[in-house]
Amino acid sequence: MNPILLLPVAALLLAAGAGAAKAMDKPEADVTVRKRKARRKATRAERAAARKARKEAAAASKAARASQKKKAAGAAYQKRKKAAKGLQAYIQKGGNPGTRAKPSASVKVYQALMGGLKADGIVGPKTRARAAALGYPLTIPYLQVVPLSEKKAQAVDKLVAVAQDKSKPPAQRKFAANMARKIATSKPTPLENMKAAALALSDYTRAGGHQGTRARPSSTVKKYQALMGGLKADGIVGPKTRARAAALGHPLAPRARRARAAARPALPAPRPAPAAPAAAPIVAEPTPEEAAARLRIYTKEGGNQGTRANPSSIVKRYQALMGGLVADGIIGPKTRARAKALGSTLYPRSYQRRAAA
Repeated sequence: MNPILLLPVAALLLAAGAGAAKAMDKPEADVTVRKRKARRKATRAERAAARKARKEAAAASKAARASQKKKAAGAAYQKRKKAAKGLQAYIQKGGNPGTRAKPSASVKVYQALMGGLKADGIVGPKTRARAAALGYPLTIPYLQVVPLSEKKAQAVDKLVAVAQDKSKPPAQRKFAANMARKIATSKPTPLENMKAAALALSDYTRAGGHQGTRARPSSTVKKYQALMGGLKADGIVGPKTRARAAALGHPLAPRARRARAAARPALPAPRPAPAAPAAAPIVAEPTPEEAAARLRIYTKEGGNQGTRANPSSIVKRYQALMGGLVADGIIGPKTRARAKALGSTLYPRSYQRRAAA
């Protein structure tokens, strides 16, 4: 038989054997692929679980921080509310609301605890607004002006009560009786009452009180004007009232400006400014000797002797009238020497501090 004819048969037999072998190896290959796919799927699931766990941990940490921050903010807010409540109780009990001349140490503490305020020791508009925002509005009874004669009468009544209290030590009772006798025999001067009214009006304006208009005059301002003397009690804080208060040593706060609308018509041409009011209550031009004598009285009454930051217009007027001085509004060595040369010795600055206290 020709071997060449057997070659196709051999090729067919070899192909059939290879197909049979391949068919026998296919189940093992499928198992390997399935295992590999299963491992990849398990790895992806583990990674997804790990990512989910990390996200949950981050969310829990963020929620914990937010809760802690909220608790801290709530505690701080409660602390501020407690301070506002304490300030309200302090004012209701008659505590000192503070003035520019005599700030209150207790008000300073409450202002620092309430937050968002300058601790200046004065219950002003910002302090009242802050306390009202915290739920404890303040009502300050500082508008009641008590003349010094009534204050002295009240002091005498208290001292007499101590002197008559037999439970007190004899030395204390004797001291109270002597002080009551001393205060009762002293007579307050009209100038003291005027200065007290000027100080009260200064505190009223600095606290944001209504300074009066022609359409709506202020009854409080009217009462102070009557007590200060030398003014028409019209209930309006004008140039004359300001000049009188400054002459008494207690300048007033300026008026609060109202907010204007954004859109407004064009303004007319500006008019010339009115003449400024006289700085000092001098009717006629006095001689240098008279000016020195009046400046001596002014310093004796505790008037403002002027500083670089706050020169006195009244002192400047007297310096110009005395001659030979630079009218800078400050009583210094040259001003004192000039007044002494004119026959009038000026009083020291301690009189001004005593009047302010």
